[in-house]
Amino acid sequence: MKKKDLGHSEHSREAKLQIGTTWTVFGPLKKGSPIVSPELLAQCPDRLVVGKATLTPSRIKVSGGTLDLTRYHGPAEEGRVSYIFVPISAPRTAEYKIGLGADWWFEAWIDGKPIGNTLEHGNVNWPPSKNDHAFPVNLAEGKHTLAVRFICGSGGNTIVIGEASSTITHEEMFMASNAGIVKKIIRPLKIVFLGAGSGFLQALFTDILNIPGADEGEMALVDIDEYRLDLAEKLCRKIVSAMGKKWKITATTNRLKVLKNADYIINCIEVSGVDCVAYDNDIPLKYGIDQCIGDTIGPGGLFKALRTVPVFLEVLKDVEKYCPNAWVLNYTNPMSIMCLAAARASKAKVVGLCHSVQGASHILAAWAGVPYYEMKWTCAGVNHLAWFTEVSRNGKDLYPVIKKRVLTEPNFNNGHDKVRIDLMMNFGYYCTESSGHDSEYLPYYRKDKSIMRRYCANGYEGGSRFYASNWPTWRKNCDQHRKDVISGKEKLNTTRSWEYASYIIQAIETNDS
Repeated sequence: MKKKDLGHSEHSREAKLQIGTTWTVFGPLKKGSPIVSPELLAQCPDRLVVGKATLTPSRIKVSGGTLDLTRYHGPAEEGRVSYIFVPISAPRTAEYKIGLGADWWFEAWIDGKPIGNTLEHGNVNWPPSKNDHAFPVNLAEGKHTLAVRFICGSGGNTIVIGEASSTITHEEMFMASNAGIVKKIIRPLKIVFLGAGSGFLQALFTDILNIPGADEGEMALVDIDEYRLDLAEKLCRKIVSAMGKKWKITATTNRLKVLKNADYIINCIEVSGVDCVAYDNDIPLKYGIDQCIGDTIGPGGLFKALRTVPVFLEVLKDVEKYCPNAWVLNYTNPMSIMCLAAARASKAKVVGLCHSVQGASHILAAWAGVPYYEMKWTCAGVNHLAWFTEVSRNGKDLYPVIKKRVLTEPNFNNGHDKVRIDLMMNFGYYCTESSGHDSEYLPYYRKDKSIMRRYCANGYEGGSRFYASNWPTWRKNCDQHRKDVISGKEKLNTTRSWEYASYIIQAIETNDS
């Protein structure tokens, strides 16, 4: 493939986008505040009218393209909204790559025209960097306005903006972004999705429809909650229509009606999760065991395993009976226990999946200061506890670069991710899981309050009762997002995510790897 075939400017490599260092911020606004019309975001206003509120601006000097709004808006509060205007200048007419990362959601516009958003999946990477999301934009020479609707997550207030760094060819980018798996599938697939109310559904189904050749097939949705099953069915029909595919959508509360002859099973079931998540945390806490997440190991993980494993094994029995050749892609925690139980008690073919490998590898590339697609890495271990045993670029080990930064920079990574960084410095390798997970896997990080104050922080960094306090709200937000997409209030994102499920399906179907 030649560069000119892609319609890119011959000068785009040489043109360096200039990002202003004084950003204009309006906010904060409460969660659920009205959304400003895009035409009002074409230029930075003197005042911004949002619903009944008229906001005055704050002009903030920003260094290195990173803005932490904690200083201005206080601690992180999930769903809180800010509008940020950044002046940018294009030295010549060319294609540029605007890079954004945020903790945790954003929508972005250039001169009032949308360029991208992370409303469905969130930032995915943590901590955020300018290379998390790269949006190619064609800009005329001169000044432009980047407007961002920044929606705060539960663990931080940071947004990063810059020109995404990449020196690879477009062919390499295409191959890397598709995990090197590019062949078309040649037959219609039948996929059964167990736990259709799961927040994974939209991304995973969209990913499957993005597989080359996946123009028709059947997605069978299963959920025992009829209300959420109905939302899932309407959402999937919306996705099929938007992507111009010919997929059949079926929905049922009884998996036995749809398992026969299935090619793949995606398991995202949750067994009494909302009802029990508080007990999983609070009963152990009564006896002195403080948990952040509590869904993989420790008392919370064991409680969840006792509820979930028996149901999962019944599912696998049905798979053996009705679709013995199907692959089961499991996203349900406790991941290690689920996969171990399947290996010991079932003949079904089961793969355990999470997105921590993708996220952690991007973090390491950012810390090493190298383009992600130029970094070679090897990750090994068990589900939900793996280690990057190799991180290199052009044969050079990048760990010494990263560790030197940890030792010499007083506020490395803005003080975030302390548990994982401590593990890396003591054991030599970086772990895939968040500091919150790791603080439970190696519980000496949670032995007493003084140790927790030293290593643990809010949200996924080890905050006490993080899941128990937030999960019910996350579930409601997921349902509301689904309603908004179905009604057209929110834009449907049809791009392929980095979740591995669709790539595994594509690789199996095409024998490509």
